[in-house]
Amino acid sequence: MDITSLKRDAGSVKAQLAYKEGQYIAKSRLQILVPAYFETKGMLSFGTEIYFLGFYCIITQDNTYAIDIAPAMIRTSPSQITRVDIDDLEYVVLVYDKGDLVIADENVVKDENLCYKIFNEILAKGLFPWWMNYEDRNKVFSKTKQFTGSKVGDNFTLYEIIVSALSRDPEDKAIQYRQGLKSKTDLITRPPLASPLRSVQYSASNTVAKLAGSYFQDGLISAINDPTTRVERGERILRL
Repeated sequence: MDITSLKRDAGSVKAQLAYKEGQYIAKSRLQILVPAYFETKGMLSFGTEIYFLGFYCIITQDNTYAIDIAPAMIRTSPSQITRVDIDDLEYVVLVYDKGDLVIADENVVKDENLCYKIFNEILAKGLFPWWMNYEDRNKVFSKTKQFTGSKVGDNFTLYEIIVSALSRDPEDKAIQYRQGLKSKTDLITRPPLASPLRSVQYSASNTVAKLAGSYFQDGLISAINDPTTRVERGERILRL
């Protein structure tokens, strides 16, 4: 799948969906992409009914796409299911023909447990799907109160800080993405890479943190290749 030819256009995608009695029906051939690892984490299930977490990308025949970031399990009825690799991450492709139920019921069950799964898999591990740009990543918990009843997303600033810490410059993962931004155009032309929040190699900001935690070899290599230029407060206390 050539994602470089896709154009983000929510209006165009919405025009290909018909709404009737709480259901969204495909008016033409559509595809929904969901990260395949969702299946092993309880965020995608196949059985007599198919459910997927509402973090997805929907693509039209005209190569336009739109995304959603809804922390809820959505029931669907595709005509076909395939798989594809994009940027070293496997995706499940749900294919819909005209008349298929894309969203079988807009009424979803509130489940606060999804907040933990989303944080642990998407944020903490930095496993962002390709369609989530830098601004989208900050909105991961923007709808949790609406869909789960949880207040975990109330402190918006907290998650902005987390996202800024794990988003990395595409040329050098040792540099935080925000430090290399020159204009808003960079969000499109130079999208960020992602580092796991617990990565001692990139997320640790001082030498002591790199050497004192787990994965000593990775931390040691990082400390040698990217030495810190200042002593942080926590580091100073530990050195006393």
